[in-house]
Parts: sequence; structure tokens; C-alpha cells
Amino acid sequence: MEAMNRAAEFDGYIDNFEYRLAGNAAWAADGFSEEEWFDNLPSNKGIQFNLQDNQILPSETYSRLAKSISVLKSFDLWPWP
Repeated sequence: MEAMNRAAEFDGYIDNFEYRLAGNAAWAADGFSEEEWFDNLPSNKGIQFNLQDNQILPSETYSRLAKSISVLKSFDLWPWP
């Protein structure tokens, strides 16, 4: 929840997808490495819902993740180094 509160501070700078991504990654970082998180994206229901809700096509998933992760890192909202 702390990650979501921090992400909310950047309203207007991050979009809905990035806001939810920050929360999902922060939750996952408590028990998974970044590599494990990426490996489990296809079965991550939170991420899959976020992708569908934000109408991100399967062909755009990884490019959108890369862009969003870069944005989150710039605000120190990405939990892994």
C-alpha cells in the first residue's frame, strides 16, 4: 500500500497503468526477484488485468512495460535496482 500512496503523489506524471504497475511490483518485490517477476507476467492476474483495462495489446506489452518501468525508475517507484 505504501507504494500506491507514493505513486499517487505523482498523479499527472504517471498514468493509470504505471500507477498499478508500481503497486504490483512493490508487492512482488517482497518475495520475488525482478527476473522472477518478469518470468511470471503471463500468470500475474494483476498485471494481466492492468494490461486489458488499459487496452494494451499483447504485441505492445513488453515495449509498454519498458517505457513504464523507465518512468517509474525516474521517480524512484521501481522496487528493484
